[in-house]
Formats: sequence, structure tokens, C-alpha cells
Amino acid sequence: MPYRRNELFIIATGMLLVWNCTAYGEITELTSASAYAATSAPYATINFDALAPGGSSVTESSPLSIGGIEFTSSTATFSVVPPAVTSLPGDGTPFLQSGATTSPSSFQIVLPAFNSATPVTATGFYLGSGLSSPLTVSFDVMLAGGSQMDFNYTAPAASTGLSYVGFEAISPISSITVALPDSSSILDLDNLTFGVEIPEPRPFLLLLAAAGSLMLFALGRRATAPQSH
Repeated sequence: MPYRRNELFIIATGMLLVWNCTAYGEITELTSASAYAATSAPYATINFDALAPGGSSVTESSPLSIGGIEFTSSTATFSVVPPAVTSLPGDGTPFLQSGATTSPSSFQIVLPAFNSATPVTATGFYLGSGLSSPLTVSFDVMLAGGSQMDFNYTAPAASTGLSYVGFEAISPISSITVALPDSSSILDLDNLTFGVEIPEPRPFLLLLAAAGSLMLFALGRRATAPQSH
């Protein structure tokens, strides 16, 4: 018995919803520390206090490893800058500053490869532009399974305060590549937290359930429809 037109429409709609939910629902961006804290449990918070104990800026080589996190780049520099050097209104402790050396430029944040019992499915940090104006950067968030998503973010001038960005995923996050737009770009980063997402209902999961229901409904109607001879 061939499918009726309305049954084909329902099945096609359900398949489209499933495809969209699978492709675009894996990673969530959070833009406030309170929202991130409400939906994640931290393993650790990485600061840079111990790397600049003398009150002067310290240039670090790549890769820079600290607390299980690795910062690496071939097109950007890393420095740890204490508050005595700048009037950055952060938490009053040293922060990491990355400066582009090419146009465009990028650096990568590599997260710990924990086992399945302690996966890193959430990470967040404070950041700001090291220039006198906001800086638009992009984040390429890579999952351990190979999936990735890109996010654009405008960091405010650090002299006016740091903003917050976090990412949570349904599978382990392996790394985040931060793209800087040009060779004059400077980005300040501090208090990087990584941990695990606290599972909660998400819109894409509800859509996925709805898509499955639509498909089952269409197939059920087909199975129970009277046969014509």
C-alpha cells in the first residue's frame, strides 16, 4: 500500500527535525557566569596567579600547560599579566593575555582527556579585549567524537570589565579554538572552569521527542489502515 501524501509529509517533517536536532543541538553557549554555574558542576578552576608572583608580566611559551589545561598557538603569544601592570577591573589577580602575531590568528584551549566516569562536558571563562574597544572573536568548539560548532562573540574592552562565556555539550569537549581577527588583536582571559554539565531538559530534546512521535503516528496509521482489495 503506497504512502498517502499527508503520511509522507509527516514522516519527512519528523526526519527533518531529527536531522536538525542531531546536527545543531549538541553544544550550548552560555553568556553569564550564573547561568553556567546553574547548569554545571566544576572539577576545577584554572587561574594564573602562580605564574606572575613578582608583580611583573611574564611571557610564556607555547604550549602553556596549567592545571590539566593546555594553551597552544603558532600565531599568537601568551603573557601572564598581574593587576599591578594594568587597571583591568577583573578579580585583582593575574590573567592570561594572548596577542596575535599574524592576521588572522588563533590559539587553542585543549581540555583534559578524562575517562568516561569524569567527562569534561562544560567549560567557561571570563574574557575581555586587551584593546580600548570591543573585540569580536570566534570559538570553534570541538567534541571528542569529532563534531564541532562555531560561535561568534564580542568581548568588551577589558578596561570596562570582563564578560563571561561558557559552553556545555552532550558529549565530552576536547578543545576550543579561539580565532582572533587581525594581528593587532589582544584578548585577556581569566578563571577558566571545566567540569560536567548537569543534565536538564533542552528544547532540542523535546523537538527530537516530537519528531519521533510524528513518525510513529504516521507509521501507526499506515499499519492500522484498512487494506483495499
